[in-house]
Amino acid sequence: MMTATLHGNARAIDIAWPDGSATTFPAIFLRDSCPSGFHPQTLERQFDLTSVPLDIEIGEASVDDGNLVLRWKSEDHTSRFDANWLAANKPGKPLSDPADVTPTLWRGDLTKAELPRASASDLLSDDAALLGFLVATKRTGLAIVDGMADDVDAGMTVARRIGFLRETNFGVTFEVQSK
Repeated sequence: MMTATLHGNARAIDIAWPDGSATTFPAIFLRDSCPSGFHPQTLERQFDLTSVPLDIEIGEASVDDGNLVLRWKSEDHTSRFDANWLAANKPGKPLSDPADVTPTLWRGDLTKAELPRASASDLLSDDAALLGFLVATKRTGLAIVDGMADDVDAGMTVARRIGFLRETNFGVTFEVQSK
């Protein structure tokens, strides 16, 4: 079970974890991260951090049923934090980078069968297929899309699903002809 102890001047709180480790959370971080400050459906931030003083202090801290409960000194507000959320959002803990994909180095030995492949219909309709394709493509730097529609804009449709297309002075698409 975790325990909570106010730190020094009540501008931080020390959390002792069941594994024996400890984490110090600044009060301003916890007030800014209070779950009540986010819209319940969209998770959009609704709380304005500039409405509280930078030197905000915790008035009272307790642990209730695995949740950290904080009452704030300068305002009539109580914040409840789930222990799992606190563990996942420890200050100084780096976030994982989904774009950190180890590349597969290849020379002339890479065969067509080893390239990532996906059907255009899967990429256009299935988010999981698209994600897998993008990760595999980042790993090799090259991929094949099968089953493209017989349409000059089919490539653009798939490309728009992957990302934003930037227009140049030649347009969004253009043909280069060697003369």
